[in-house]
Amino acid sequence: MQNDWRQIDIRWLAVIASLAVSVSTLLFQGEPNADAYTYVRTAEIFLSDGVVAAYQHYFWATYSILIAAVSWFGIDLFSAGLLVNSFFYALLVFAFISIIREIDDSRPLLLIAAIILLVYPQLNEYRNSIIRDIGYWALSVFALWQYLLFTRTQLTKHALCYCGSLLFAAAFRVEALAYLILTPFSLLLDIRFEPKIRKKLLLKLGGILLTTAIFMSLCLALMGLNIANLFIEFISVY
Repeated sequence: MQNDWRQIDIRWLAVIASLAVSVSTLLFQGEPNADAYTYVRTAEIFLSDGVVAAYQHYFWATYSILIAAVSWFGIDLFSAGLLVNSFFYALLVFAFISIIREIDDSRPLLLIAAIILLVYPQLNEYRNSIIRDIGYWALSVFALWQYLLFTRTQLTKHALCYCGSLLFAAAFRVEALAYLILTPFSLLLDIRFEPKIRKKLLLKLGGILLTTAIFMSLCLALMGLNIANLFIEFISVY
């Protein structure tokens, strides 16, 4: 029995703990934060008028669309927002501990990392808030994990997950584009590989990034969204 316990992946235990904490926010909901009303109103517009109307109302409508999608299961929009955040918190916990495991897979270290993340005040104070930042954090950390996996394995699937995750994260906060573009250049400094291999990996990742970006842009265009206008609006905020 003791050996079976030690074989359990700490990441999944941390995810369960994170979800348990998040459930408490659903059971004891307080007054919604100010931004929550903007996201919920945008979700209502999406449900009634569609995706184009949602983005016309609010340029960061991706988060609201996720909230609306969860509400299709018969959940009110405020609770749906907390559920969306619960998923992103769980993803953040799993990805963060996975990054630690890439550095050192010591079980005590992973346990310490899980505990620190689960009790970290500045992070957990937002569990009862409906804000898009949680999605940005979770997807960015997940992308970093996938990037580390790509540098170790050179597998295309990890490059695709890296690019897709940060492009998705950019729909929550535009800063994700900076990570998406600049992070791959760290390959040129990776002393594990010969210079030619570093350049080859950078070109491979760049090609996958370009392909993924074009594919996602086409999907958005087919939905009736003006990609250029959305990008300008995203950048203009800063």
